[in-house]
Amino acid sequence: MRVGNQNEGEREESPVKVAVFFQKGVQNAVFWFMNRVMPNWVWGDPLYVKGNKLSSTKTQLPYHYYYLNYCKPSKIVNNAENLGEVLRGDRIENSVYTMSITKQVTEGEEPVSPFAQLFSLPGLDVFNIVTIGCKTEGDASTIIEGLKNTLINHPRFSSILVTGHGEGKEKARWIPTIVKVEDHVIVPDIDPYIENPDEFLENYTSNMALSPMDMSKPLWEFHLLKLKTSHAESVAVARFHHSLGDGMSLMSLLLACTRKICDPEALPTFMAPKKSKAKNACWSLVAWLWFLVKTMFHTCVEVSKALAFTCFLGDTTTYLSGKPGVTLSPNKFIHQIIPLDDVKNVKNAMNITVNDVLFRMVQAGLSRYLNQRYGK
Repeated sequence: MRVGNQNEGEREESPVKVAVFFQKGVQNAVFWFMNRVMPNWVWGDPLYVKGNKLSSTKTQLPYHYYYLNYCKPSKIVNNAENLGEVLRGDRIENSVYTMSITKQVTEGEEPVSPFAQLFSLPGLDVFNIVTIGCKTEGDASTIIEGLKNTLINHPRFSSILVTGHGEGKEKARWIPTIVKVEDHVIVPDIDPYIENPDEFLENYTSNMALSPMDMSKPLWEFHLLKLKTSHAESVAVARFHHSLGDGMSLMSLLLACTRKICDPEALPTFMAPKKSKAKNACWSLVAWLWFLVKTMFHTCVEVSKALAFTCFLGDTTTYLSGKPGVTLSPNKFIHQIIPLDDVKNVKNAMNITVNDVLFRMVQAGLSRYLNQRYGK
């Protein structure tokens, strides 16, 4: 360290200074660390703690830092950091302590699942976009208070995702943090007399799906649009990174964050599905075994087809196939509202799930679009 005096009206500028003030009579003395330019630190970089010397009020000369033989590293390395320290004979040595830059607490860190790591690969960010139509205009302050009491209590929504894809190659993990909900609730300034609000909503959600998220905070956000569409008085668009969960789990979590209008303390309730009639245990076992055999057969067939196409067959060329070297083209969200009762009628008639019905509707719509556009 360098000892310097700071007179009145003089000030030495330095990127990093640590000062200790004491008063003796009427004179103030200031001890400054060596004035030097520090390196640029990155979040999570290690900060090594080093020892210099031990001072005593009973001796004129300082002691060696490890004179008392405590907390000694396995190998002591002298590390003089600049010429002034070398000339003064300072012996700066390593220690067993290490800290991290701006890192908060390590308690509560959790590993990241393989699927979450896949969805967070560079250039492959995947989001869940949820559009919620409201009968009345939403109040931002009320929604923020509600999220503080519900959503951020979930560990994933109050943690930062460290992907481990950077130069440091650190282990991917979830790090708990303090969430400022106001930074996650966005109220954009929208012209209330916009010409085509439905088209504006489609373009807005499309841009959200293609724009990256700030990885330095929890990966979720709500956009409150003061926009009157053909089906709602106002719209809320939520965006969740897919590493937080799949669509079904996120929808269940959102429903758990809501309350009934008639009873603000009560969770929403749904009609319980009708229980099927009791079946013979023997037939139930046969049906279960047959289902297991079909599942295994179709799995083997699909895996074999995938390997064959990957190794030598090649994929079928369609109008949706891109040429070699093609990049991702801009996508657009198109929404269509259909009665849920109609979907349930099809589901019950064909003995399938709601998800199966919606998937086949999208598949049929895409097939009709391609036939109409390309005539095949």
